[in-house]
Amino acid sequence: MKLEVVCATCRAISLHEHGKFTAYLRSGMSIRKSFSQYLNRFKLHPVAISSTYEHERIMLELNGKHTDITEAHALITLNPFTVAVNAAVMNESMPPNPLLLILRDETVIGQLPLKKVRGEPAGNLLLHLFESDFPIEEFSWVQRVWYAVLLDLKNKTNRKARHFVVPPAELLKLFVYTLKPRPVYLVSVAHQNGFDVFPVDILGKIAPELMIISVRSTSPAIQHILGSKKLCASSVPFAMKETVYRFGGHHAGGVLPDHVQDVKFMESHTWKIPVPAFALDVNEFQVEHHFTEGIHTQFVARIVHEYKISDGLRLAHTPWFNGNYFQGKFDSIT
Repeated sequence: MKLEVVCATCRAISLHEHGKFTAYLRSGMSIRKSFSQYLNRFKLHPVAISSTYEHERIMLELNGKHTDITEAHALITLNPFTVAVNAAVMNESMPPNPLLLILRDETVIGQLPLKKVRGEPAGNLLLHLFESDFPIEEFSWVQRVWYAVLLDLKNKTNRKARHFVVPPAELLKLFVYTLKPRPVYLVSVAHQNGFDVFPVDILGKIAPELMIISVRSTSPAIQHILGSKKLCASSVPFAMKETVYRFGGHHAGGVLPDHVQDVKFMESHTWKIPVPAFALDVNEFQVEHHFTEGIHTQFVARIVHEYKISDGLRLAHTPWFNGNYFQGKFDSIT
């Protein structure tokens, strides 16, 4: 009888200690989860923009004069942070330290000091490629150090993106640049084994009817783009952001994986390439030139057909501190 009481007592203590240990583990997991959520604040976040969105402009300061390059330049890679500018809009001699300015109305809300690295002939087009120096005036020394530490921790703990790590300094440049939000597109490529669809926000109009679309150089889709010279880019509604993000990551062989096969597609008008049925509009491209800079492969492509499917607010990306879109309240991000 005494033995049974002792055993029962031992079981009770064991269960109590197990409960405390489990609670401790849960507490530790909760702390890690909370810290992970805190780290995830310091990145680009989804916002909704209208189809007529033109709140900000991108300018190049040359010899004290401002040249509008909003539709004559493109971000082309993140490591190192590099933009391409259509040489045709730069009629004056190149100053040693040009500035890229982000303007809202007539107010400068961000600036990036540039340095030219080389020229890139693209048919009848000449591109000036610029890397950015660090935007010293945009962050205090304390902010720069603190954000760099947090972004470095985020890089080290993000196991899903080990093959696509961008250093903190380059990310801070990206955050300044994206004070003008970056629209997100779903790029579609068809090939003999099927088709692939993936999101990009690194693209821009470089000249009338010409855009540069940048794809990670490790992407299996690149060989298919080079093979067909054809692709589509569809703008997407903010309301479908979760579905859009399901297309992220590399797809083996450049073939759309099963986990997104439930999404409805339709053929584009000219190339007959599958595009998402929920797209707001579709741009069909003919690739005319390609090159590699940084961690991306760039495609200079001509728009052969563009058409609208429906109306709605578009999905775009901007950093957490862009008060014009978040009013300083991170919790307002949906």
